[in-house]
Amino acid sequence: MLRFNNDNRYQWRTFWSSLLSILVFAGGTFGIVLLQGKTLISNSDAVNQHIQVFGQFHDYLTTFIQHPKLFGTWDWTLSNGTDWFNAFSYYILGDPLAYFMIFFDQHHTILGYQLIILLRYILAGLAVGYCATKFGITRQWLGLVIVSYLASMFGIYGVTNQSLFLNAFIYLPLLIVAVERFFASRQYLMLVLLVGLSVASNFYWGLILAEMLAIYAVITYLYNYRQNKWWRDWLPLVVYVVLGIALASIVLIPTVIYLTASPRSGSGIVQLVSLYPVEYYLKLLMLPFGVQGVIAPSSFWLQGSAAAINTLGFFWIIVNRREAKMAFTCLLLIVGLLSLPAAAVLLTVGNTPTNRWMFCYYLMTAFAGVNLLMRRNQITLESKRLLSGMIIIAWLVYFALTKVVQVNNWQILTYSLTLVLLILYLWLSPSVKWVSSLILRWAIIVGITVTVLGQFNARLGQRDGFNLLTKEQVNELIYTPTTFNDQYSRLLSARTEYANGIQTPNKQAFINSFLTPAHATGLYLSTVSPAMIDVSNQLAIASGRTVNPLRNLDNRFLLTEYFGATQLVGSAMTKLAGLPNLNKQATNKQHVNLYQNPLAFPIMWTAVGTYSDQYYTNANPVEKESLLGSGMLAIPENSKQHPNISQLTQAKYLRAHIARRLDKKQALKQAPDNTVSVKADRITYTNNNPGQSMVLQIKPNLPLGEVVLYLSNIKFQAFSARQLKQQGTKLTASMTQRLMLNRLDGFNLKVRGGNREVSFSQESIASGAFYQLRKAGVLNFGITNQVPHSLTFNFDQPGKYSFDVQVYSHAVNKQVIAGLKTVQKHAIQGIKLNYHGLSGYYSASQATWLGSNIPYSTGWKAKINGQSVPVKRINGGFVGVKVPAGEQRKIVLQYHTPGLGIGIIISSCAWLIVLSMLLFQRIRTKKQKID
Repeated sequence: MLRFNNDNRYQWRTFWSSLLSILVFAGGTFGIVLLQGKTLISNSDAVNQHIQVFGQFHDYLTTFIQHPKLFGTWDWTLSNGTDWFNAFSYYILGDPLAYFMIFFDQHHTILGYQLIILLRYILAGLAVGYCATKFGITRQWLGLVIVSYLASMFGIYGVTNQSLFLNAFIYLPLLIVAVERFFASRQYLMLVLLVGLSVASNFYWGLILAEMLAIYAVITYLYNYRQNKWWRDWLPLVVYVVLGIALASIVLIPTVIYLTASPRSGSGIVQLVSLYPVEYYLKLLMLPFGVQGVIAPSSFWLQGSAAAINTLGFFWIIVNRREAKMAFTCLLLIVGLLSLPAAAVLLTVGNTPTNRWMFCYYLMTAFAGVNLLMRRNQITLESKRLLSGMIIIAWLVYFALTKVVQVNNWQILTYSLTLVLLILYLWLSPSVKWVSSLILRWAIIVGITVTVLGQFNARLGQRDGFNLLTKEQVNELIYTPTTFNDQYSRLLSARTEYANGIQTPNKQAFINSFLTPAHATGLYLSTVSPAMIDVSNQLAIASGRTVNPLRNLDNRFLLTEYFGATQLVGSAMTKLAGLPNLNKQATNKQHVNLYQNPLAFPIMWTAVGTYSDQYYTNANPVEKESLLGSGMLAIPENSKQHPNISQLTQAKYLRAHIARRLDKKQALKQAPDNTVSVKADRITYTNNNPGQSMVLQIKPNLPLGEVVLYLSNIKFQAFSARQLKQQGTKLTASMTQRLMLNRLDGFNLKVRGGNREVSFSQESIASGAFYQLRKAGVLNFGITNQVPHSLTFNFDQPGKYSFDVQVYSHAVNKQVIAGLKTVQKHAIQGIKLNYHGLSGYYSASQATWLGSNIPYSTGWKAKINGQSVPVKRINGGFVGVKVPAGEQRKIVLQYHTPGLGIGIIISSCAWLIVLSMLLFQRIRTKKQKID
């Protein structure tokens, strides 16, 4: 079986042969896509995050080169201010290839992005070819290993949607060689450098690769290198790994500090005791044949393979388990780790569960499958029969499962034909000439290529699809409606907000979830400021934890003012024009309107008054939103003064009159007594059919204003198929499949009020990164010309629901407007923004507080006339400073990424140690030669 041997030489001829295989495969897949006029960019994370990151990174690089002394780590144009260093460390900051973006300005971002990910893909192929050579795969068979590895759905998905995943694709084969080299001959340099590079490129993948490498190191040591004095092997290995991690400290330490401050950390703990949905385990049975995408509704990333080679390798490891003990042990561990969410949670150190690491499996099975083909003349007839029989029986099960989990028919056909070719080759007579073997190898590569092309028309799950876009579509999604920049670039400020949910002519949803040239305020969860995630939870935004509070600014009047959106973009459906005093400036070809907002809060201002944090904490989410717009500050000190919420919000509690119950045919029926019950403002509703609705009347009528629904103390108990049958519910085929295959502890609630529908969702525990227990939610229906007199609730999941209901109207009255203008009068004067922070001047007759809409971080330091003053967290998550009295006092706020300084020092010391070790080794080698 396979065994590492560092004496196996990787020659230039091998390099060119490997490169040819990669280019043939890439040209036959991605090349055809490009010839069709499409890009390698999918309408998901690639558009919402990666393209904008690459474009912005070019600006950072050029700005740093031109003004290095003025460059810092705070960017006012990301969200309402964010540490860009930490945001970009997740994506590209430590990736050497990303720095090629210096050559591509924003007009050529798409070209630069595609070239870099293709370069990553090529390097991944070369890396696995190098690794395979060291394990004895000959040059003639290397192409099959490479193509099988690159054809895994993980690799295709990385190119089209998650380009940062490809770095792990490159590093894994090289790290395996580095570990084997260390155990075999104590060569450490490759290991140290690769550990540092993988951690710096992406901390998340650095963690996963470290765990996978640790497992591999233990297994290979036990089978191939075990000695009685094992600590002599493992102690230096650990030291070298730690040294490699130290090299990456400049990126790693700030990132770790940043994450520990985030409410997201530890969010996966609740899933330790849960199980995956049944659909997941059905797809897990398909593992040898390639799992199709993610598991709906969960996101556990069981991304499979398109290569029949991996199927052959999987079953050969089982048949040949006595000789392939190491591979068989790895296979058992992988299947075991894939079986429980607890394993995925622990592998991410308590964070959300993910099985993205499973691409390691396809490296092992590719090696095993090609090794079998190489040794076919040495395989016994009994082994061939057993192997072929296992594959045929398993394929029949796989084919049946494809009908349940909906695998693309074209993919099944091409994949199956390729698998038939492989099995036939095993049974060919040894007398067949090598030319036939060559033809068959290339036929298999072509078969794999055609199979991958079939995947481009296959959905990967509810959330992700290979919807490859044209260049025009990408430009439209990125720059719509930000084409206003071309005409209004001088008018747009760092406080520019674009309405969420605008539809382009191609019906693609525009999602401001990360950077855009318009400086949108919605940030992706992995990089959004921890303070903003915390405030989002405090305000119980309906869209939940995946975005910050600014996601719904198109219809949140008071928050719009507080966060200082000076330029607003909206469409007819957003009802943005309902905000008072907005000045319309232009309309573009998509009929999207640009407005100027004269009521926006300044970035920093002198507090109108203060009150205690405890008062803010005890308020409900709707009241907190009103408090943020009051101009008064919630401070970490005792205060008897409190703002008058009733002046900002007119609370109207729902007199819960049950109007009626609608069935699918929209026929009005009287609700049975046991279906809906009301006690005070608490509703208990039994939903026997997702097609039913519950309508609640609002009495007395609300005044005109922004209508907000607050649901609290939400509880849900799902019904099983048996319970529904007992209640006489007729189950459709889709309902039955849903009840059988998925966990039903999550639900989606849609509420219609007037002409607007707002959704609230509780994800299932099995939904991975999307899970968060939602006990309350605020649903905003915007400012309307006619206040709704009823609310229609529609629940997608059969079960028993109970919740408290309150309805509010944010009255946009003269008193509110006057308060906003008062805050503006107290703005800090002469504010100057830069990458280090801001400076400005204030005047105060007595000691007071300065408030801001700057997300709080321990990285902020403040000085008043050169004297340091403490920075405090105010209003639930923002920067506040208590300042002394005085005329024309200068305040300077400076930001330093927490941990960056110590990270630079540790990285520098680690590099000095590595260089010193190399110098010492060279001197000792020369001395040995002289002796």
